[in-house]
Amino acid sequence: MLTETQSQILSKGLKFIPNTNSRSWSRTLSKDLRDFKRRLLLHTFFRGKPKSVQSSFSLKSTWCPPTEILEPQIQDAFKEAEYLRIQVAPQFRARHNTSVAEMTAIKTLRANTSIIINKADKGNNIVLQSKKDYIWEVSRQLSIPNHYEKLSEPIYPSTALKINRIVCQLKTAGYITEREMQYLRPPANPKPRRLYTLPKIHKPPEQWSVPFCIPPGRPIISDIDSESYHIAEYIDHFLKPITFIQPSYIKDSFHFLDKIKQVKIDNRDFFLVTCDVESMYTNINNTDGLKTVEFFFNRHPDAKRPDKHILDLLNISLNNNDFLFNGSFWLQKSGTAMGKIFAPSYANLFMAKIEEDFFSIIGYRPPFYSRFLDDIFFIWTESYNKLLSFIDLFNTFHRSIKLTHRISQTEIDFLDICIYTQPFGDSFNLGSRVHFKPTNTHRLLHKHSFHPKHTFAGIIKGQLTRYFRLCSDITDFHKATSILFRELRNMKYSIRFLYDIKAKLLKDLKNGYQPVTKNYQGLTLLPLVYTHHESSHYVCRSLIDILKNLNTEALEDCILFKACRRNRNLADMLIRNKI
Repeated sequence: MLTETQSQILSKGLKFIPNTNSRSWSRTLSKDLRDFKRRLLLHTFFRGKPKSVQSSFSLKSTWCPPTEILEPQIQDAFKEAEYLRIQVAPQFRARHNTSVAEMTAIKTLRANTSIIINKADKGNNIVLQSKKDYIWEVSRQLSIPNHYEKLSEPIYPSTALKINRIVCQLKTAGYITEREMQYLRPPANPKPRRLYTLPKIHKPPEQWSVPFCIPPGRPIISDIDSESYHIAEYIDHFLKPITFIQPSYIKDSFHFLDKIKQVKIDNRDFFLVTCDVESMYTNINNTDGLKTVEFFFNRHPDAKRPDKHILDLLNISLNNNDFLFNGSFWLQKSGTAMGKIFAPSYANLFMAKIEEDFFSIIGYRPPFYSRFLDDIFFIWTESYNKLLSFIDLFNTFHRSIKLTHRISQTEIDFLDICIYTQPFGDSFNLGSRVHFKPTNTHRLLHKHSFHPKHTFAGIIKGQLTRYFRLCSDITDFHKATSILFRELRNMKYSIRFLYDIKAKLLKDLKNGYQPVTKNYQGLTLLPLVYTHHESSHYVCRSLIDILKNLNTEALEDCILFKACRRNRNLADMLIRNKI
């Protein structure tokens, strides 16, 4: 059981950032100032010289030109900033947003090894599970023999050797440069992948792994800093452009609405259908997946793309995906893992090939058919019995595909949108409004979180703009806004603050609001990136103002600005994928 204080701090959401007025800001700011000075030095050193195209696959350079190349007045500005950091800035202190009891509660929660704190798979909820239940659910999934196999020892050291050999072949064949080869090579001491799950509490409780007790978990294998992490980036670089041109591809909700806006249905007997591909990632047979990628490579040839090497690397990534969980190593035998950078593109291509083959064989394609990863939406204009036969055929067409479906003639939910029919003369149009899943808490960001002040208004404006774009009718926009505001009031937002943002946004939209775009062509953007703190903000603002007021040719062709990074939030403090 949680204490009242623990429940209180968790109710603020995982994005909440406590402020303790720690002196660590000064040490962090010192490094940020050095990084910004290096950016200025590099700009000065390479000013007027031809710019080389930076590869996406290269390690960041750490070289720094000598400080002497900066003009004395610029060096004096940095000395002034250092003086402010040491002598003046410590006087600025932000008000504490957490009590001593709440900070103690955070430390107690973090030290409690009997519970697992995680974010829900969907809905931005916080889920607390006993460690015993969490391990039980993961063990249940690992016990599926067709998907996972327990290992006596890890295989990623030998996998690193295989990857290194292919990367050297790419360099020899002239596909990559020396710098790219160094980037793509496995690190000297790669980290083992780790498996963790996100609880699917949005599923009906009676369908949980243990009904009403243990929810199913979405398995994710963290690939960061593994032997194949950069290789996964390289593979995705070539797969992603092919996914974009598939006829059923959807980028996001707005892309979907753009595609469906022009749809008019003349037939009065039609059905709106959504389907979900069950466990798509883990059910893709590796051999079938590799053949699919090879098929699309042959269809879309590219002389600069090393097809054989990419297929070899993909084969290694799929068949050597070992990971660590609870002290034991396991091997994923089938499918790809969420956590691999190329996984969405790979799964998209696999489904695109199945759809193409299926429609070709049955000789029919619904008048509108689109898909976002494993979520399918289509309009059916034939009889209801033919629709059921169509779904049954799709279900049996490939061993990896199993669909769950929903059918409606009035409205249906897809992604975060509710699509509904509306009469238009003798035909029908499709309208849309925001769809909130039952588990959606609308916890954007607690108003007392230690964020820059402009962040709160920006987040709400962005959310309202999204609602406005998703709703065909202004009434639906107002309803969605009211639901959001009701929850935000519990997050300490004032009603006046919220409705002022809404009123200004609607006025801007009514006047044909367009995002401000500035032309920076020929200019170099030089950000001073620092961690948010009143003291850091004072020093950085002072430095930027001094530099902007200098009459120096060295800064004429660059844009100097501040950019703020956030501090550690509750998610950083409490969530860990290591048991």
